[in-house]
Formats: sequence, structure tokens, C-alpha cells
Amino acid sequence: MFRQIVAVLTALMIGTTWASDIDMGIQDTFGFAQSFVYQDGSPMAFIEVNDIKDSKGLLARGINTLRVRVAEDSPFGIVVNGRSIPPGITQLVDIEILTPGYFKIPIYPNSDHVEGIASWKVGIDTVQATWCPSGYELSDESICKSIDIQPAIWSCELFVGYFLNGDKCSREMAISKTSNCEGNDTYLEQSDECEKRTVVAAAYRCPAGYSNTDGNSCEKKTSTTSYVTTNCPPGYSRDSYANPPREQCHLIGTVNCPEGYHPGYVGDCDVDRIQLDLDEPCPEGWYQANTGLTTHWCKNGPTNNTPGSCDTGWFLDAYHENCLKEANTRPIAYGCSVNDYTYNDATGRCEKTLTASKDHYCDDGGTSVQGNAALCEDVTRYDAVPSSCLEGYTLDEQANECVSDTSYSASPDCGRVDYNSRSGQCEGWRQYIFGNHNYDKYRCASGAFPSGHNSLNTDDYNGELCFEIRQIDCPEGYGRQPEGGCRAGATPKNLDGSCPESHPHDGGRNYCFVGSPIDKSGTCPSGWELETRYGGFTAEKCVKTTGGTMPHEQCHTTPWEFNSSTNLCEFWLEEPPTWVCPDGGTLSGYSCLQIDRQPPSDNGCPAGMVESGDSCVTTVTEPALRTCTNDEYQYVLADDHCEKVVTAPIIPLL
Repeated sequence: MFRQIVAVLTALMIGTTWASDIDMGIQDTFGFAQSFVYQDGSPMAFIEVNDIKDSKGLLARGINTLRVRVAEDSPFGIVVNGRSIPPGITQLVDIEILTPGYFKIPIYPNSDHVEGIASWKVGIDTVQATWCPSGYELSDESICKSIDIQPAIWSCELFVGYFLNGDKCSREMAISKTSNCEGNDTYLEQSDECEKRTVVAAAYRCPAGYSNTDGNSCEKKTSTTSYVTTNCPPGYSRDSYANPPREQCHLIGTVNCPEGYHPGYVGDCDVDRIQLDLDEPCPEGWYQANTGLTTHWCKNGPTNNTPGSCDTGWFLDAYHENCLKEANTRPIAYGCSVNDYTYNDATGRCEKTLTASKDHYCDDGGTSVQGNAALCEDVTRYDAVPSSCLEGYTLDEQANECVSDTSYSASPDCGRVDYNSRSGQCEGWRQYIFGNHNYDKYRCASGAFPSGHNSLNTDDYNGELCFEIRQIDCPEGYGRQPEGGCRAGATPKNLDGSCPESHPHDGGRNYCFVGSPIDKSGTCPSGWELETRYGGFTAEKCVKTTGGTMPHEQCHTTPWEFNSSTNLCEFWLEEPPTWVCPDGGTLSGYSCLQIDRQPPSDNGCPAGMVESGDSCVTTVTEPALRTCTNDEYQYVLADDHCEKVVTAPIIPLL
């Protein structure tokens, strides 16, 4: 005896817009506490759901929990995935979803010898999409990714001689108390004077004919009638050769010609002509025209041309060889033939605005600062105080400065790879994921092309097989054409216009051919087939019908090569480093020269320095740098912390 079960499955997907109720309908099964199946192994009664997604839109996968409730008025309970659920009871049932977004599990009565209709509801409170380990998320590359975050550290590695002080790099600097000029004024040894230079912004003016419009640019307008264009709508024309010219666009009509004549040049009607062999007479009513060596012409009228005419209400536009209607007009559209000109309806001219640079100049006898015409400087002089420097500094009398210089080793800069101190080279793998570059392609090997493509020149064959190609074979007497197809061999005609026996087929004009037709399609050997999908003979090739191979990945350019084991484009970089002075020193070979310049002082210290015996002392600070020390694991600085992308495979399902 069959028993009927009504199943209503509520697919509850919290916080989404694609929740739905799925009615399982009435299902028949035997009234015994076991699952019965059809001959094909499918269960008689079951719960089946497609396209289950979590709140992020990922397809359900792994262990999910069903909330199952059997109606109180059901005559018997049911068994779901091994768990027995009596009427009026709600229970949680764990299932493992092996096919993403889909499950199908059998159901059956929980006791024997039952009959009637049982109904229940099933829901998933929170859909689980278990693709990745805890802490990882599924990425677009179908791999699990996580960001490992480590705190960044402060570093003074770029500042030689500095020590770390919190988030600052500090260095103590001392100079001697010496005589000096005021502030940053320059000492002039020859006159024993101090020179004061005051720099101010230069005034500016516009070139002749230009005006200043916004305080920054100089502009002037230019116009001409040479670039003015006149255009009519399609089907209309302007009779511009009338005197005076007609200022409207007129509807275009056809010139009327007598029988035997057709519209010709400048409004005339030309006589109809035919060309015949010399031994053929002109048709009855036709007139003999000019004669050649082998042919002659006949015309269908006594004159070569005759004036054309227009219908009433139309007039002849001889220049354009057509008729124009008097009443049916449209306005002329005016424009400019040069792109940067604009037509002005008020003036009837094409106009554009020219710009020019400002002309700077200095007032009151000032002189322009060398290399910058927008600045002017005034120079004044006064007597200087004798200067001297303490131990470790040398007086540069010409510059009136105390100078101290130190030398230290320059640092190698290798960019994204490491410096090998043994080889003196920058070494390391340069890598990126295949497909991240616009010109990464799937390509067939040389001499092959992809199935299903419309061009032999395409180089993106992903998802298609590559087949070997070869040139076509041509019939005897035919040669393969560079553009494709086969063409019969040709030779010039005999002097009497006949063809020689070796080339019996007249091809017209002055040539005879071995075979007919002149152009033929090629053939292919056994195991190959003719490929003519590209139209005509222009790309005719032979394609091997078996032995297709998958295309291979090819990175965008050399020296990048594809690594199939890592799916990366990469190459091993070995090149000399760039030597740098990170603290601002001057590079000299493999060394850096740090020059310290301080103004001399008499009985005091410059602003910002503290007197200490015979010296002036100050602490110089630079902002420390945040850095990631563990470069071996490819951490990258991000704001105030270090990040590294960690990957993991998708969790396998049993």
C-alpha cells in the first residue's frame, strides 16, 4: 500500500532578497519505516533544493542545519537524514552539502504500517557556505585568501648617524661660534661686506595685441572667412554659382533628357553609345561614331550632347548636373572646416581664441633671478664681522661658510628584489599572476590555429583546441596564390589575338590561361580538410582533422615566462644595483659625501642653536620611517601596519 506525504520546504536565507518557498507537492511512498527507491536508485520521497546561497551570495557548501517541524495533525512522524521526528515536534537535522548550492535527501515514515497524509516544513536558519578555513575568504581566483597583519616598526635606516627617539630620528650637530653676516646674507671676501638679497615676485604683462582676462593667461581672438563652410541636408543642394548666389538649399531633382540621351556633364544630356566589333553594323536608327583598330562606336542620336531641361517649378543647376526646385527649400548650415575654429552667426566668420605666455619684468632697477623670470631680487650690502670656525669645520671664505664633510658607503637599491652582496647584483624572481596583464594570452603553437575562430591572426584561444595547418595543394598547371586559392598559369596572347596550344583558354584582355576557370579552390591530402570559412580564397588553408591540442599560456612579453606549477608569469632578474645616498648625501662612485654647511657666528649662535662652551649645539630630527622588517615573507606596508596575503586551498569535501 502506498502512503501520501505532503512536503513544503521553506528555504530561509536570512537578510537576502532571494528567499523562496518551494512546494514539494504530494509524494507517494510505502507505509514502512525505511527508504524505498525506484529501479534507477532514486528515492520515492525526498527533499531537493537548488541554488541555496548565504548572505554573501556564495553557494551553500559543507555542513548545514535543517530546522524540521512535523505538523501536529500528521498521523505519523518522518525520518530525515536518519533523525526521527514525531508529529508536533521541531528538530535540527545536520546535512552535508557536497554539490555547491544543492542537496537531495530521502524521507520516509518513522513507523511501520501507517497511512494517511503527513505534512511538515523544513527551513535553514543560516545558510553555511564552507569553502575556506576559518579566517579566510573565497577570492575571485577561486582560492582562499586571508590578510596577515603585523605591527610596523619605526626605523632610522635611511638616516646615517641618526638614532631612534620614539617616532623621530635624531642627531646632535655642533658648530663653532664665529663671526657672520646677518641671517643668511652672503659674505663678499673682496670687499669684506655682507650682501643681502631680497626676492619678490616679478610683474607681468601680455604681448602686443593680447589682453589679460583672468589674471593668469593672455588671450586674443582671431577670425577669418576662409574656413567658412556651407552644407545642405541630404537630398538638397545650393546653387552657389548663380549670380547672386542663392542663399537656400533646394530639393534635388533629375535633369530631363530626350530619348536616346542621358544626363551628362554640366547640365547637358549625353548621347547613348554602344561599342561593337568592326564587322558589326550599327543598329537601325543609330549613327556611326568614332572607330578604333578592332571596334567602333554607335550613338543613338545625331549629336554627342544636347541641353537638358527641368520640370515646371524647377531650375537647372548646371554645375551639379541636376535640377533644383524653386519652392521646396531648407536653410543653409554654416560651419568651419578647421576643427579649432567656431562659426559666429553674428559676424559670419570662423573664430578661435589664441593664448600666449605672460611677459615678466622687474621694476625699480631690480634684476631677474637667474633661471626664473617670474622672480626679481634687490641687492644691498653692509660691512661684515671677521669670521672663524671651530675644529672640524673649515671656513669657505668665498661662501663665508663653515664647512664639514664626511664620507660613507652608498646603499644598493634593488627595487622589488634583493641585493646579493657576494655577486654584487640585484637578484630575485619578478612575478605576477597570469591574466593580470592585458596582453597575457592563450596561444596556439606556430603552424596551428584554433577551432571555431574567424581569423587565423587571433591569439586568444582559451577554451579551444589548436589544430595543425598547412598550405593547400593546387591542380596541375595551377599555382598557389599568396592571398589564397589556386590560379591557372598565364601567358600573353599571340600577335593575332589567339591563344597558344599550351594555354588554350582565353582569359580576356591580353592573356591566355592553362585551365578554366582561372581561379580554383585548393585540395588537401588525406587526414586534412579544406578550411574556407573566411570567405572566397583569401584565407584558404588545410586543417588536420585529428590531434588537436590545448593552447598554451603565454605571458605578455619577454623575458616573462609562464610557470604552469604556480600559474605565475615570472623571470629571474639579475642586474647591477642603483647606488643611492638615502640621507641626501652626494653620490661619488660607491660612496656618499655628506656636506654640512653652517653660517659663521661672532659671539652668539644662529637661531635654533644653544651655546655650549665655544660651540653652538642643536638636535636635528627627521620623521622616522615605518617599515616591515620581515621581507622574506613579503609583508607590505599599509598605513600603520604590515600586511601579507596568505592563501589556502578550498576545503575538500569527502
